[in-house]
Amino acid sequence: MSIIYLKFVEGNLMHQSFNEWYSLKNGIASLPTTITNYKSRNSSSSVTVAGNVTFDGGADITQRGIVWGKGFNPELSDNTISLGNGAGSFETQII
Repeated sequence: MSIIYLKFVEGNLMHQSFNEWYSLKNGIASLPTTITNYKSRNSSSSVTVAGNVTFDGGADITQRGIVWGKGFNPELSDNTISLGNGAGSFETQII
């Protein structure tokens, strides 16, 4: 089972790499890749969250940060914290 999974992952990475190369070669920006995660609960009313823009999609990352709300699918009109621009890691505390 693990061999089949490994081959699927390798194939998927090759497919993604080809798509990124083709898009960049032809001046087509694709969606950036961002990973976000919950780091820790600091108190009953505060948490630390982090993110990492790992791929810029072939275009400038002009803003990055955290958006949160009390329900599912928060929107930019909810609570936001702007944390710079460009690719790379970011972290903040939500109180």
